[in-house]
Amino acid sequence: EIVWKIFQKKLNRSNWPAVKWTPDEGLAYYMVTNNIRVYEGQKLGQKHIDQLQLENVGAFEVAPGRSNWIAAFVPEKKGAPAMVKIYAPDNLKQVVAQKSFFKAQDCELMWNVSGSALLVKTHTDVDLSGQSYFGTTNLYFLKANGDHDQIVISADEGPVQDVQWSPRNNEFLV
Repeated sequence: EIVWKIFQKKLNRSNWPAVKWTPDEGLAYYMVTNNIRVYEGQKLGQKHIDQLQLENVGAFEVAPGRSNWIAAFVPEKKGAPAMVKIYAPDNLKQVVAQKSFFKAQDCELMWNVSGSALLVKTHTDVDLSGQSYFGTTNLYFLKANGDHDQIVISADEGPVQDVQWSPRNNEFLV
């Protein structure tokens, strides 16, 4: 029996998997044009119970742990910078942290194990400076509560091949 059927217009690494659950599976999130819809985790075939409206949203991730913060990415468009915003799960209109930047057509959003910090690895397909055939990458760090954000590695320092959080600590390797 099919409970729910969805269609993805555009499938890429940053929007897969299409449905993302909270760790307790109490809520499920699904991105559509300009929205991230919230469903009761065990009732996906029913109407969504809430939604995060964000124009041009290109990717999102739900934090692990009990925090359930939602990080959403909007790519740069027509001269406007790209942006990552972190929202409180109980009030999707409340932005608790945000960072804007250029040189970001797509990104990877990576939460630490407790859901208290986020790494944002951005990427462009083309390096306008002509220094790299492979485009550019940047790595940013944000605290979920908005207390701190910084660039970890800029495109000027070379490409970011990989980054991983420690599975037990609030440390990461680049």
